Amino acid sequence: MSVAFNSNSGEAGGEYLNLMDVDDDLRIQSKYGGGSQTSVCVQWRKRWTGAAAVCLGLLCLLLLALIIGLVIYYTTAAGHHDAEMQDMQTKYENLTNQWSQLQSSYNSLTAERDELKINSSNLAKEKAALQDEVHMIRKPCRQGWIKFNNTCYYISTESKNWDKSRRDCQDRRADLAIINSKEEHNFLSRFQDTIWIGLSDKHAEGKWQWVDGTFLEGGGFWQDGEPNNADGAEDCVEVSRGGGGWNDVPCSNRLSWACEE
Repeated sequence: MSVAFNSNSGEAGGEYLNLMDVDDDLRIQSKYGGGSQTSVCVQWRKRWTGAAAVCLGLLCLLLLALIIGLVIYYTTAAGHHDAEMQDMQTKYENLTNQWSQLQSSYNSLTAERDELKINSSNLAKEKAALQDEVHMIRKPCRQGWIKFNNTCYYISTESKNWDKSRRDCQDRRADLAIINSKEEHNFLSRFQDTIWIGLSDKHAEGKWQWVDGTFLEGGGFWQDGEPNNADGAEDCVEVSRGGGGWNDVPCSNRLSWACEE
């Protein structure tokens, strides 16, 4: 019984030892096997890291190429833009010059047009004056009137003061004579000793004015020492016979007069 027990005990003990060996083998295998798996992971990690570095390098090269391409593109575009801007600036300057030339031409044409208008107006006035002159040449003077240089004159045979003499001329659809030349002065001085003409400074002393509102131009045909406004009351002008010249006398004097149509 003892031997059997021991034998069984030995078998049981042997089986236990075998299990322990198997467990050790498994541990050793697990140990060494685990080491092999770790080595494989390390190798795969190295390979992945290398691939990632290559990809990153390629990506950097791609980005660099992209940047270079963008720089070239924008540099070219900027060059084209500068060229277009220069072309636009040249066109603008040309248009500005053309506008200036057109403006100058317009101003010249405007000045010519205004000059033509003035010339046309002057021609119209000259034409009207010529027509009046032709009309006067053809038109005979009324009875009792005398023609001189295509103008009709009435020389009175009675005497009145300056204002009444002028009123008489106006009643005859005329006015006191206005002398514009030496010839006209000599003509009017042939008829009476003295006659009224249409000149006075009644409105302003020393400012001799004709009956048509115009002022005396030049020195006139005054006698020596005239006008002198003697006694401060000589405001109307008479013409002396024989070309003796003009003289200022009081407007209240009674003289003959000359009307001009």
